[in-house]
Amino acid sequence: MPDDQLEPVLEIVTTLARKAAAGGYIFRGETQCYPEVSSSLYRELPDFLRGQVEAVQEARLLEAKRFTAERNELEILTELQHYGGKTNLIDFTTDYLIALFFACDGDPGEDGRVVMLQKTREMKAHIHLPPPHL
Repeated sequence: MPDDQLEPVLEIVTTLARKAAAGGYIFRGETQCYPEVSSSLYRELPDFLRGQVEAVQEARLLEAKRFTAERNELEILTELQHYGGKTNLIDFTTDYLIALFFACDGDPGEDGRVVMLQKTREMKAHIHLPPPHL
């Protein structure tokens, strides 16, 4: 990569590193520049079903319960997503390097992106940590 193309990338990485070091931010890496932050399940659905994303996820959750003794729905959804299943969960991390990895882990012809959000009190109620075994 020529130096004139590398410089903007290094500036972005430096900005992410500074924000991460200051704390109070979460990051999400996406393999494409989607129109909005959304779940893989939402993006998979045709437009006419997107308003039903919760119902679709509930049906998938009921199906998954047939194959596990686990009853905690968040744990089941986390496990499904970990193994590539489409869920309505949206992953964020406090580690910007993990977000960078996921932003770069797609098609080389597509621009990925890193979404950075500042944590707020309102947001904290919606943040759930993954189970310790994943």
